[in-house]
Amino acid sequence: RVLPAGAQEAAVVLVPTVAEVLEYAGQGTDDERAFWVGSALLARGKPRHVFHVCVIPVFQTSGEAPDSDAVQAALVVPPGEVRWYVYAVLDHGYCDGPTGAPLFADLLRLYAEESGEAEPNGVRKEHHPAEALAMLERRLQQSLKPLPEAEHPNDDIFHDGLVGFGWRRGYQRHIRLDVSLARLLRVSAREILGCSVDVAWLTAIAGAFLRLFPALRRLDLYLIVTCRDGPGQEAMVGYFSSRKLMPLEVGDPNRLTLLGLADLVSAARRQRSWRRPRPFEKGGAIEVNIVSQAADGLPGGFQEVRCSRNAPRAWDRGGTSNMQLRLDQTARDGWDFRLHSHDAAWGPNWSTYFAQALGSVIVDMALRATDAVVPPA
Repeated sequence: RVLPAGAQEAAVVLVPTVAEVLEYAGQGTDDERAFWVGSALLARGKPRHVFHVCVIPVFQTSGEAPDSDAVQAALVVPPGEVRWYVYAVLDHGYCDGPTGAPLFADLLRLYAEESGEAEPNGVRKEHHPAEALAMLERRLQQSLKPLPEAEHPNDDIFHDGLVGFGWRRGYQRHIRLDVSLARLLRVSAREILGCSVDVAWLTAIAGAFLRLFPALRRLDLYLIVTCRDGPGQEAMVGYFSSRKLMPLEVGDPNRLTLLGLADLVSAARRQRSWRRPRPFEKGGAIEVNIVSQAADGLPGGFQEVRCSRNAPRAWDRGGTSNMQLRLDQTARDGWDFRLHSHDAAWGPNWSTYFAQALGSVIVDMALRATDAVVPPA
């Protein structure tokens, strides 16, 4: 349900050769090998299309010819010696990392139909393609209506391309978190704050920012959120995500507790108290993209796999917001924390102070959750 029509032109299935699969034999884990093969397939599959699906079997040896189809070769390999991967890449204009659940749902539904575990089209046969297109058109039209006059400010589809102004110089940093610190955040979310790990991350990021800028009384978080979680919206074609501004009225951070800050963030997310930004409003916000891993809960023994990213090649980079963060979960307590950009006016070493503040907030969330976000000097 990615595109309404023309799928043969917009979606491409890529299959590796035996030589491409065996090129990385003995190197890294199976997950890493699948990622490397998928990346090579994308480079081969030009011109780029909106949707790519790579079917990748990973095995160590094969008696087939190097240029033969790796999928057909894997069918004769003993089942215990091959692992199967689906490497899916959807154009960034339509989706982002946190909103892969609809894609997983559709792929697993198709798998169930092909394997005979479910009736064909048994899940969505009540939805007509014209209705899905009408829903997409209606929600896109909401994005063109000004605020606050828009009657449904939370029912639009909004993308960064509409607010690509206010560019400023900045610096980026790859912050490596120790596993014990990430585990501490997860335990504090469950046992102390009573919230999800995503909310705990937003609390830690907001708390660290307030400790560096204690005079702030309001904090705007620019988030990437799902747009298919309403009644009947799972049938919509096209977009998987939308960008929203979530304002937090924090008051005096010397009096607001970390537990209170977590409750502010959690309540705003539950109530969907966000909206698309007004012109230039994103410039004063903190852009946060949290990509959690769907390692558990998928049917049929499937799980989402991720690989760690390398540090950036250059540190001088700009953006359209005060700070831009990307968090990718690679394991239960493994996170890639990439500070894509922060305002250059804060200096090239500001990210070091932010990392120190972030670590102290995570510890305080577990040990001193009822203390102030900004403790007394």
